[in-house]
Amino acid sequence: MDSGVILRDNKLTERIGYIVELSDGENTGLGEVAPLFGFSLESTEEAGIQLQEQAERWVAGIPVDYANMYPSVAFGLSMAQLELEGGLPTQGKYQT
Repeated sequence: MDSGVILRDNKLTERIGYIVELSDGENTGLGEVAPLFGFSLESTEEAGIQLQEQAERWVAGIPVDYANMYPSVAFGLSMAQLELEGGLPTQGKYQT
């Protein structure tokens, strides 16, 4: 992030987190889990621990528990799962 993002009087110039990749053998879905320092309730470490737990559930075929996830973990996993299932549009809808 060259210009940075300002959240609650904090200027963020970098993001620290995880890239999630889900695959069913044919298709792949990607997501990002990166709590915002000073804004998110969870730390990067807490998100990483929960992400590992939920990823293990997904690999084992056990439904992931979105209702009890940190927001950053739920976002990253849900985006990866949506892309994997073909649920995301192929193009963005940008406004200028």
